[in-house]
Amino acid sequence: MEKEPASWTDLIHESVYASDDADIGDIEAINRYFLVVKSGLLNVRRYYIPVTRVEGWDGKVVWLKVPEAHVKSRYRKDDAPDPYYYHYSGAPPADEDAVRDLLIDLPKIPAKYEEDRPFLVAAASPKTPEPLHVFRCDLCNITFRTEDELSSHILGH
Repeated sequence: MEKEPASWTDLIHESVYASDDADIGDIEAINRYFLVVKSGLLNVRRYYIPVTRVEGWDGKVVWLKVPEAHVKSRYRKDDAPDPYYYHYSGAPPADEDAVRDLLIDLPKIPAKYEEDRPFLVAAASPKTPEPLHVFRCDLCNITFRTEDELSSHILGH
């Protein structure tokens, strides 16, 4: 049996599919608000997908709640993710708070095409107070004073 993911970082390089079975690409980087999905080798495309648009993990694929057309029209941004704000595979998070922020409570969903049972994902740990800083939406570059403001904004994407 494969190791169960305890954080979003464990899902880096995993495939992401839209709700209409379209292969969007593989997770390149993550932060607590967005998955950066990379598609293509020569003609690279990136999609900054809010984690609120993730339906769940079925043990093989990360499934989105939205169709391919929605992803391509709303979330495409070809800039590489800033390593200061995103975690890449093999890169250690900056500090202990960053590790805590990346813990997941990702919904488990039934496998879409096989009888395999998905595995249980660890719950997120309690949060500690956030340091004072600006919160930025990577889709539209608007900044917010609080994490709650950013979260509310991302729900509208």
